[in-house]
Amino acid sequence: MNRFAELRKDFGLTQRELAKLLGVARNTVARWEVGLVKPPKIAELALRGLLPRLRKRRAKRLRLESTSTGGIT
Repeated sequence: MNRFAELRKDFGLTQRELAKLLGVARNTVARWEVGLVKPPKIAELALRGLLPRLRKRRAKRLRLESTSTGGIT
């Protein structure tokens, strides 16, 4: 699994969601992830720019998950 796939999964995004954020087609993200095509530098830079926003989204999701379970594991 490459870095794009790892980040996407870490942040709980689908290929479609990441593609929309980056302004590309879903199948483009899929090709990047399986290594058929190397992502252009601009896509890597765009993803880096999205990381702070994605971190906030992940933190919010984790908070919601912990409150919905009442902190019980």
